[in-house]
Amino acid sequence: EGFYYMVMELLDGRALADVIDAEGRLAPERALAMLRQIAAGMARAHALGVVHRDLKPENIMVDPKRGEHVTLLDFGLSKTVTEWSGVHLTHEGDVFGTPDYMPPEQWLGASADARADVYAFGVIAYELFSGQLPFPCDTVAEAMQGHLYTEPPTLDVLGLPGLPPGVSRLVTRCMQKKPSERWDDMQAVAAA
Repeated sequence: EGFYYMVMELLDGRALADVIDAEGRLAPERALAMLRQIAAGMARAHALGVVHRDLKPENIMVDPKRGEHVTLLDFGLSKTVTEWSGVHLTHEGDVFGTPDYMPPEQWLGASADARADVYAFGVIAYELFSGQLPFPCDTVAEAMQGHLYTEPPTLDVLGLPGLPPGVSRLVTRCMQKKPSERWDDMQAVAAA
Protein backbone atom coordinates (compact mmCIF):
# COMPACT_ATOMS: atom_id res chain seq x y z
CA GLU A 1 0.00 0.00 0.00
CA GLY A 2 2.98 2.29 -0.33
CA PHE A 3 4.02 2.30 3.35
CA TYR A 4 7.68 2.36 4.26
CA TYR A 5 8.94 -0.23 6.71
CA MET A 6 12.22 -1.51 8.00
CA VAL A 7 13.15 -5.14 8.50
CA MET A 8 15.76 -5.73 11.18
CA GLU A 9 17.43 -8.77 12.63
CA LEU A 10 15.80 -10.06 15.82
CA LEU A 11 18.68 -10.25 18.28
CA ASP A 12 18.99 -12.76 21.06
CA GLY A 13 21.41 -12.52 23.94
CA ARG A 14 22.29 -9.80 26.39
CA ALA A 15 24.14 -6.53 26.51
CA LEU A 16 27.87 -6.70 27.16
CA ALA A 17 27.18 -4.47 30.19
CA ASP A 18 25.08 -7.30 31.67
CA VAL A 19 27.88 -9.79 31.00
CA ILE A 20 30.35 -7.51 32.82
CA ASP A 21 27.94 -6.97 35.73
CA ALA A 22 27.37 -10.70 36.12
CA GLU A 23 30.92 -11.93 35.57
CA GLY A 24 33.36 -9.07 36.15
CA ARG A 25 36.76 -9.57 34.54
CA LEU A 26 36.59 -11.83 31.49
CA ALA A 27 39.18 -14.43 30.58
CA PRO A 28 41.69 -12.72 28.26
CA GLU A 29 40.95 -15.06 25.31
CA ARG A 30 37.22 -14.41 25.63
CA ALA A 31 37.72 -10.64 25.96
CA LEU A 32 39.98 -10.63 22.88
CA ALA A 33 37.41 -12.56 20.83
CA MET A 34 34.72 -10.01 21.66
CA LEU A 35 37.04 -7.03 21.15
CA ARG A 36 38.08 -8.31 17.72
CA GLN A 37 34.43 -8.38 16.69
CA ILE A 38 33.78 -4.91 18.10
CA ALA A 39 36.86 -3.57 16.31
CA ALA A 40 35.83 -5.19 13.03
CA GLY A 41 32.30 -3.77 13.25
CA MET A 42 33.51 -0.30 14.11
CA ALA A 43 36.18 -0.51 11.40
CA ARG A 44 33.40 -1.13 8.88
CA ALA A 45 31.42 1.83 10.23
CA HIS A 46 34.49 4.07 10.01
CA ALA A 47 35.18 2.85 6.46
CA LEU A 48 31.66 4.03 5.60
CA GLY A 49 32.34 7.39 7.24
CA VAL A 50 30.16 6.75 10.32
CA VAL A 51 31.36 7.68 13.81
CA HIS A 52 29.34 6.09 16.65
CA ARG A 53 30.14 8.62 19.42
CA ASP A 54 28.43 6.53 22.15
CA LEU A 55 30.24 3.20 22.04
CA LYS A 56 29.72 1.44 25.39
CA PRO A 57 28.89 -2.04 26.72
CA GLU A 58 25.16 -1.20 26.83
CA ASN A 59 25.30 -0.75 23.04
CA ILE A 60 26.95 -4.10 22.36
CA MET A 61 24.81 -7.25 22.22
CA VAL A 62 26.41 -10.65 22.88
CA ASP A 63 24.63 -13.77 21.60
CA PRO A 64 25.95 -16.90 23.37
CA LYS A 65 23.94 -19.18 21.07
CA ARG A 66 26.02 -17.97 18.13
CA GLY A 67 29.42 -18.42 19.75
CA GLU A 68 29.24 -15.08 21.57
CA HIS A 69 28.59 -13.23 18.35
CA VAL A 70 28.76 -9.47 18.94
CA THR A 71 26.39 -6.93 17.38
CA LEU A 72 26.87 -3.16 17.69
CA LEU A 73 23.71 -1.23 18.55
CA ASP A 74 22.33 2.28 18.92
CA PHE A 75 24.01 4.51 16.42
CA GLY A 76 21.63 7.24 17.64
CA LEU A 77 24.42 9.73 18.38
CA SER A 78 26.42 8.74 15.31
CA LYS A 79 27.25 11.12 12.54
CA THR A 80 28.71 10.83 9.12
CA VAL A 81 32.10 12.34 8.46
CA THR A 82 30.71 14.25 5.50
CA GLU A 83 27.76 16.42 6.46
CA TRP A 84 26.00 15.91 3.14
CA SER A 85 22.55 16.97 4.32
CA GLY A 86 23.55 20.34 5.72
CA VAL A 87 21.49 19.53 8.84
CA HIS A 88 23.47 19.33 12.06
CA LEU A 89 21.85 17.64 15.06
CA THR A 90 24.77 18.58 17.29
CA HIS A 91 26.90 21.68 17.34
CA GLU A 92 30.40 22.60 18.43
CA GLY A 93 30.28 22.93 22.21
CA ASP A 94 27.53 20.31 22.72
CA VAL A 95 28.45 17.66 25.29
CA PHE A 96 26.82 14.27 24.81
CA GLY A 97 27.65 10.62 25.39
CA THR A 98 28.02 8.29 28.35
CA PRO A 99 30.38 9.63 31.05
CA ASP A 100 32.29 6.39 31.74
CA TYR A 101 33.29 6.02 28.06
CA MET A 102 33.51 9.62 26.78
CA PRO A 103 36.85 10.81 25.43
CA PRO A 104 38.30 14.12 26.61
CA GLU A 105 37.29 15.96 23.43
CA GLN A 106 33.62 15.10 23.99
CA TRP A 107 33.85 16.33 27.59
CA LEU A 108 35.16 19.62 26.24
CA GLY A 109 32.42 19.90 23.62
CA ALA A 110 34.95 19.70 20.79
CA SER A 111 34.35 17.95 17.50
CA ALA A 112 34.48 14.15 17.79
CA ASP A 113 35.76 11.97 14.97
CA ALA A 114 36.66 8.27 14.65
CA ARG A 115 39.31 8.70 17.36
CA ALA A 116 36.48 9.22 19.88
CA ASP A 117 35.33 5.67 19.13
CA VAL A 118 38.93 4.47 19.47
CA TYR A 119 39.03 5.97 22.97
CA ALA A 120 35.71 4.39 23.99
CA PHE A 121 36.94 1.05 22.62
CA GLY A 122 40.03 1.39 24.84
CA VAL A 123 37.86 1.99 27.92
CA ILE A 124 35.73 -1.07 27.07
CA ALA A 125 38.87 -3.17 26.56
CA TYR A 126 40.30 -1.94 29.88
CA GLU A 127 37.08 -2.93 31.63
CA LEU A 128 36.90 -6.38 30.01
CA PHE A 129 40.50 -7.26 30.86
CA SER A 130 40.61 -5.77 34.36
CA GLY A 131 37.02 -6.07 35.56
CA GLN A 132 36.94 -2.37 36.44
CA LEU A 133 36.62 0.99 34.75
CA PRO A 134 39.84 2.97 34.34
CA PHE A 135 38.27 5.89 36.23
CA PRO A 136 35.95 4.51 38.91
CA CYS A 137 33.71 7.34 40.07
CA ASP A 138 30.47 8.18 41.83
CA THR A 139 29.69 11.48 40.11
CA VAL A 140 29.78 12.95 36.63
CA ALA A 141 32.32 15.53 37.87
CA GLU A 142 34.65 12.72 38.99
CA ALA A 143 34.24 11.00 35.62
CA MET A 144 35.11 14.21 33.81
CA GLN A 145 38.16 14.73 36.03
CA GLY A 146 39.38 11.22 35.29
CA HIS A 147 38.94 11.36 31.54
CA LEU A 148 40.45 14.81 31.23
CA TYR A 149 43.36 14.71 33.68
CA THR A 150 44.04 11.30 35.24
CA GLU A 151 46.21 8.53 33.83
CA PRO A 152 44.80 5.15 34.84
CA PRO A 153 47.16 2.36 35.89
CA THR A 154 48.14 0.38 32.81
CA LEU A 155 46.90 -3.18 32.52
CA ASP A 156 50.52 -4.38 32.93
CA VAL A 157 50.78 -2.61 36.29
CA LEU A 158 47.58 -4.29 37.51
CA GLY A 159 49.33 -7.68 37.23
CA LEU A 160 46.47 -9.44 35.48
CA PRO A 161 47.11 -13.16 34.94
CA GLY A 162 47.08 -14.37 31.33
CA LEU A 163 47.17 -10.92 29.73
CA PRO A 164 48.55 -11.41 26.19
CA PRO A 165 51.70 -9.46 25.31
CA GLY A 166 51.04 -6.09 23.72
CA VAL A 167 47.45 -5.75 24.93
CA SER A 168 48.35 -3.21 27.61
CA ARG A 169 50.14 -1.02 25.04
CA LEU A 170 47.21 -1.26 22.63
CA VAL A 171 44.69 -0.24 25.31
CA THR A 172 46.92 2.58 26.58
CA ARG A 173 47.31 4.00 23.07
CA CYS A 174 43.56 3.85 22.48
CA MET A 175 42.99 5.84 25.69
CA GLN A 176 45.45 8.67 25.09
CA LYS A 177 44.09 12.05 26.17
CA LYS A 178 45.09 13.74 22.90
CA PRO A 179 43.26 12.36 19.85
CA SER A 180 46.43 12.81 17.77
CA GLU A 181 48.17 10.22 19.98
CA ARG A 182 45.53 7.53 19.33
CA TRP A 183 45.06 5.47 16.20
CA ASP A 184 43.17 7.40 13.53
CA ASP A 185 40.31 4.92 13.28
CA MET A 186 39.16 1.44 14.16
CA GLN A 187 40.65 -0.05 10.98
CA ALA A 188 44.08 0.67 12.49
CA VAL A 189 43.04 -0.71 15.89
CA ALA A 190 41.64 -3.87 14.31
CA ALA A 191 44.91 -4.38 12.44
CA ALA A 192 46.89 -3.88 15.66
